[in-house]
Amino acid sequence: MRGRGGTPVMTAAHGVVIQSAIGLLPGWARAMLDLPAPSVASQAVVLPAAHLLLGALRFAGGEPHPVAEARRRCRAAPPPRVA
Repeated sequence: MRGRGGTPVMTAAHGVVIQSAIGLLPGWARAMLDLPAPSVASQAVVLPAAHLLLGALRFAGGEPHPVAEARRRCRAAPPPRVA
């Protein structure tokens, strides 16, 4: 699969994310898109690599603002009930 980054690292990262996304699709969706089912060996390597890559990106970029706002709202006291 051809990456979009230009550098070998970006190409590899792109491939990991794409392959893990394909692996998460249900069989019927892969069939509709004419994509092969990932092998067990591939998934054993790709999924942990995707978790590591996306975890590193999350760590480097910090918590996204919408996620922080949602967590803040969940911690807030519920509004008073109107009788």
